[in-house]
Amino acid sequence: MNNVLALTPESADAIAVIGRSYDLGMCTVVKRDGNACGNWCDKRVSDICEYHLQNAVQHQRAGRAEFTAGYAISYNFVYVCLAH
Repeated sequence: MNNVLALTPESADAIAVIGRSYDLGMCTVVKRDGNACGNWCDKRVSDICEYHLQNAVQHQRAGRAEFTAGYAISYNFVYVCLAH
């Protein structure tokens, strides 16, 4: 990440709670090393973080031929499949 913002409060009094979010949660994915992911996620959308969601999509796309680059000939037509 290039745009990381870090705050270093001088004391506990320098921190103020300005609100609470019921939809903010922690990613529930258990990593390969056995530890929980711990990234933030929006519980309204998913129980997993954006990284693991994108990783799962890429894994599923890799297993499907219609998402890989290549050509398929069927009924004398040529279909071109483009991967993004």
